[in-house]
Amino acid sequence: MIDEFLISRNEMIKLISECVQIGCERVLADLGKKPKYISQRKAYELFTQSRVKNWVNDEFISPKPNGNGKNSTIYYEYTRLMVLDASDRIVIRKSYNIK
Repeated sequence: MIDEFLISRNEMIKLISECVQIGCERVLADLGKKPKYISQRKAYELFTQSRVKNWVNDEFISPKPNGNGKNSTIYYEYTRLMVLDASDRIVIRKSYNIK
């Protein structure tokens, strides 16, 4: 069985735009032009602390400590955070099959 979903034109444009932006950020990170990882503090500033903690708790992203100490800086993959942010903001409604 194939699930079908409804998405508006504006939501589709937003989805494609988010994908392009995330792809560009990933390429720039791979080229060394942008950071591949950002600190936990920066992640909390950009995406809010509660959302980042929820993504970690739901195992959508894993923190990467900079060392073994308990005061080591925690880092997150920036493009992964962008993907999670985009997925939170896109609304997709399941269609009703009318026969």
